[in-house]
Amino acid sequence: TSRTTPTMIFPTGTALVLLLNSGAHAFSTTFSRSNVKSSKLNMSSEDGDGVMNKYSRILTEPKSQGASQAMLYATGLTEEDMTKPQVGISSVWYEGNPCNMHLLELSEYVKEG
Repeated sequence: TSRTTPTMIFPTGTALVLLLNSGAHAFSTTFSRSNVKSSKLNMSSEDGDGVMNKYSRILTEPKSQGASQAMLYATGLTEEDMTKPQVGISSVWYEGNPCNMHLLELSEYVKEG
């Protein structure tokens, strides 16, 4: 049997490409600030209730989640921020591996939007 191993390629520019060694399949996603026309995105839940913080409100609204809310306030969020959708940006950055050294900087760009 033949095994295909995913290979990550980060070319110069704004494209992230995942190719399989077999060459049979390719996936490409481009991301660029020029592709974003507005910082306001139409984000409504699938059930049509229009609540943007459908999932994050599980932590940000109930009084029973006081410890979770305290951690969010400690990061600098305000009471007004608690009504907004919360999006976490995480990075698996590690300076000991040249394959991952760019991920910390990349996550900062993602946070900026």
